[in-house]
Amino acid sequence: MKGEFINYIDTVGFDKNVRKRILLSTSPYTRTLSPPFMISLREAEITPDERSFNKSGLPVAVLLEGRFPSAFRNRSTVNLLKDSKIKVKTESTATKMIVVADGDIIRNEVNRTGPTEMPLTLGQDRYTKEMFGNRDFLINCLNYLVDDNGIMELRSRELKLRILNSKVIREEKFKWQLINVAGPVMIIILAGIIYNWLRRRKYTKSPI
Repeated sequence: MKGEFINYIDTVGFDKNVRKRILLSTSPYTRTLSPPFMISLREAEITPDERSFNKSGLPVAVLLEGRFPSAFRNRSTVNLLKDSKIKVKTESTATKMIVVADGDIIRNEVNRTGPTEMPLTLGQDRYTKEMFGNRDFLINCLNYLVDDNGIMELRSRELKLRILNSKVIREEKFKWQLINVAGPVMIIILAGIIYNWLRRRKYTKSPI
């Protein structure tokens, strides 16, 4: 999932009529900054300190299901409450909503070439052209919110982004290079030794 300057959601409070499920969360390496703060293009050239990324799994998108209290409960005027023809509704029917802490998840990037502007596919990075799962996430959210169970069953395939952990890559780079280079060679040598041993055992005649 691709976002920019993402905030996180604090699921405070407890309401037994509302069920909460986290749909999106941050990676195991997360850092939070409190605004206002300065952003410089030079930060792209600086290697960040890994020790500052000391948080993980912060909620970014949350699904809420149940009966929600009205924002106007206990705020109605006396005349409205005394009118027998008006029935004040202080609670919704069973419903659901999805709250996302970043509006850029639904924003398309725009590729500008001179005076020409071309919108990119939702979730596509303007510079690397890499595709992220923003479009699939939003379509699944809409299908779920409108109770279109038939479409949800047809879209049962799950898209998982196989993103490599850059920290593990740096730490275990030599080990995996050695396995990938020397491993196949050792397997071929071992297979040749076993094949020759079996061949000699089969065709060598025992002395009479």
